[in-house]
Amino acid sequence: MQARSIRQRWCAIILMVIVAWLPAVLLGGSAAGAVDNPRLVPFQGRLVDEHGDPRVGVFRVTFRIYDVPQGGLDLWTETHENVSIINGQINVLLGSITSLDDPGSGKAPVTFAAQKYLGITIGTDSNQEMVPRHELVPAFHARTADRAFMADDIADSAVTTVKLADNAVTTSKLVDGSVTASKIAAGAVGIDKIQNSVQSASPALSVTNTGSGDAIQGYAPNGAEGVLGQSDHAAGIGVRGVTTSATGQGVVGLNVSAGTTVDYAKAVNSGVFGFSANGANAIGVTGIGRGSGSFGVWGFTETGTAGVRGVTHAGAAGVSGVNDKTNGIGVDGDAAAGTGVRGHTVTGPYGVWGVSDNQSGIGVYGGANVVSGGIGVEGFSPTGVGLEGKSVGGIAIRAYSTASTITMRIHNLMGDFLDGCASDENTCTGPEKTFRIDHTGRGFFAGGTQTGGVDIAEIVDATQPLSAGDVIEIDPAATSHFRLTTSEYSTRVAGIVSTAPGVTLSTDVNETGSPLHPILALAGRVPVKVTTANGPIAPGDLLTSSPIPGRAMRCGDQARCTGAIVGKALESAGPDTSVIQALVTLQ
Repeated sequence: MQARSIRQRWCAIILMVIVAWLPAVLLGGSAAGAVDNPRLVPFQGRLVDEHGDPRVGVFRVTFRIYDVPQGGLDLWTETHENVSIINGQINVLLGSITSLDDPGSGKAPVTFAAQKYLGITIGTDSNQEMVPRHELVPAFHARTADRAFMADDIADSAVTTVKLADNAVTTSKLVDGSVTASKIAAGAVGIDKIQNSVQSASPALSVTNTGSGDAIQGYAPNGAEGVLGQSDHAAGIGVRGVTTSATGQGVVGLNVSAGTTVDYAKAVNSGVFGFSANGANAIGVTGIGRGSGSFGVWGFTETGTAGVRGVTHAGAAGVSGVNDKTNGIGVDGDAAAGTGVRGHTVTGPYGVWGVSDNQSGIGVYGGANVVSGGIGVEGFSPTGVGLEGKSVGGIAIRAYSTASTITMRIHNLMGDFLDGCASDENTCTGPEKTFRIDHTGRGFFAGGTQTGGVDIAEIVDATQPLSAGDVIEIDPAATSHFRLTTSEYSTRVAGIVSTAPGVTLSTDVNETGSPLHPILALAGRVPVKVTTANGPIAPGDLLTSSPIPGRAMRCGDQARCTGAIVGKALESAGPDTSVIQALVTLQ
C-alpha cells in the first residue's frame, strides 16, 4: 500500500534530459587536467503529483542507464542521497558519484554512440522504478567525444589550413610515426614553418639515415655556410662530430673538385678530417681566432695522446702554422698531461712546420707553464732529426727559460746530440759539417773553439774551504787533495784558484765548483792574491808562495824558487795592492 502511493505521486514526472560532457573547468577544475576528469551528464527534471502540483522536499533518487527501453540489465547505476526538490525542480550531475567511464562490477564504460535509456527510482525499493524509461537524447559533441573522426570519414583536402586554428594541432595530438615523408608535399615545410627554439636536454633535431646516404646535407651556392653551428654557452660546442667506428671520422672538411677521390684511409679514427685537392692555397680545415686569447684551432688531450696531430705521406707539411702578425703564433699546443702538438712524417721533410713572415714572429712556439718538469718543444726521431730549425736571416732555434733549470735538453742513445752544417741542404754528412757533439758529450769543432774565459782549469778536492785567487799546494796528509800554501818558496805549490775559467776540466759534468771543490787554474791568466812581504811586485816578476797562507810574493832568491814558481806577474803591486793579474806558469 505504501509503495503504490509513492509511485502514484511521482507518475507525472516531467523529464528534460540532455546528454553532454561538461568540461572540468565548469566544476572548478583546471583546464590542464580536463582530459583526466570523468565525464558528467547534467540532468534536469520537474516533479509534480497526480494533480500537477510541483513537489517540495528531500528525496533519495537512484538513476540507471540501459541499452533497452524495458527489462535487461543496467549498464550503470548511481544513487543520490538527500536530493533537494524546490518548486518541483530537480538538478543533478550524472556520473558525479559513479564514473561513467568505470561503472564498476566489471561493466564497460558507458558510451552514447547508440541509443540509451534512463530509469529513475524514488526511495529505497529498487523494484519501484518509474515507467516508462526515458530516452536519452545525446548532443552532437557528446557523440563525437565517444567516436573521434577517422581518416576515412574525412574527404581528401577537406581539412585545409584555414580550417585549423593556430596551434590547434599539437605534437600530443599526433601518433608517433603518423607523419611520414610520403604525407608531406615537396617544399611544403619551409624554414619559416620549423620551430627554431626549444628548451630540452635532448637534441632539438635528430636525423637518422640507415642507408648509405647523408643524414643531413647543407648546401649554400652563394657563399654562405653550408652547415653553421653556434653556441653561446660557456661550455658549448657549435658543431660536434662523433664517430664510434675505428675507421670513421667525426667531422670531415673537403676542398675538392667534382669527381675527386678522397682517401679517407689517411684519417683513420679521426675526430676532425680535412682534405684539400684544389691547388697550392686550398685548405682542408681553417681555424681563425680574432679575440684576445682566442684560438683558431685548439687541440687538447687529457690522457697522453695528441691534441692536434699532423701526418704527411708526401712532401707537404703535416701541420702548417702561419703567423703574419707581430708577436703572433702560428701553432700553439697546450696539453694537461700528453702532447700539445705532435708532428709525424713518414717520408716527407717535416712533421711540424712553422713559418713566420714577421720580424718579431715565431714559426713554432712551445711554452711550459709549470714550476718544474715542463717542456716547451720536444722533438723525437727514431732514425732522423728530432728537431731542426732553419732561418734565412734570423734565429733558427731559440731556447728560453725564466727558471733556474735546464733551458734545452737533448736525448740520444747512440748518435750525435747536436751537429751543425755550413749548408742550406737538409742533409749534413759531408765536409760541410762544422761541428758535432756526440752522445758521450765529446765535442768536435772544425774551426776551433773560443770561450769567454782566459784560463784552463780543473775542479779538484780540498781539505779546507778555498776561494778565487788563493795560492794552493798539495796537501801531504790527504791523497789528491789541496790546501792553502803554508810557507814561502813551497815546492808543493800547485797553482791558483780560478775566478772565471774559460775551460773547466772535470770527471763530473754536474760539478760547478765550491769551496771544498775549487777550480784550480792550470794555464792562462787569473787574478791572484799577493803580498809585498818580499818587496814590491813588477810586471814580469816570478811569483812564489809567501809566509802568509794562500798569498803569492815576488821571488827574491832564484835558487829557492826552483820548483816553487806559481806564475808571472802581469801587473804591479805595492803595499796597498792585494790582487793582481798573473800568468799561471808552474816551474
